[in-house]
Amino acid sequence: MVELGELSAFSVELEGLTTGQRLRWVWENLGPRVSFGTAFGPTGLVLLDIAQKETPELSVFTIDTGYMFEETCELRDKIASRYGIDIEVLVPENSVEDQERIHGKALYSRDPDLCCAMRKVAPLRGKLSHLDGWVTSIRRDQSETRKDTRIVDGYWFDSGHQVVKVNPMADWTKKQVWDYVLK
Repeated sequence: MVELGELSAFSVELEGLTTGQRLRWVWENLGPRVSFGTAFGPTGLVLLDIAQKETPELSVFTIDTGYMFEETCELRDKIASRYGIDIEVLVPENSVEDQERIHGKALYSRDPDLCCAMRKVAPLRGKLSHLDGWVTSIRRDQSETRKDTRIVDGYWFDSGHQVVKVNPMADWTKKQVWDYVLK
């Protein structure tokens, strides 16, 4: 297991490696208590493709908030079939119907933070509480708040549980992602 105090040094070391080499490092240091979370956007699909070539043992999960588009569910199923993998689908504690009964309709409009906490954050935290590592497809160029994203970082729970968060595509650009997709 990687010591969290070493994460800065590892992150610098991994900057010089390819995405595939980074994924192999993740598996060698954290597997099998590491998993890749994706919502099936372009960057996530590129990372999933690279992972299947480099570390096919890496498990994959997604969060179905109950508001997932039918097309996204179909894409998820096609991806699972294409790569011959099981994609774990995390779901919130309450169905959309139960949430509406408890909190009223359109909570996502009235209190998006509460809705997100229940439908996204809680299932994610539940999953991460059983892992040592979490692989994401976050890129630095996605937003101002992500511009300093490190390849390897820590994620801490209120309970003190610590997870190594790995962003193997942090240094990719949108153009590189689409060049890969089109290739």
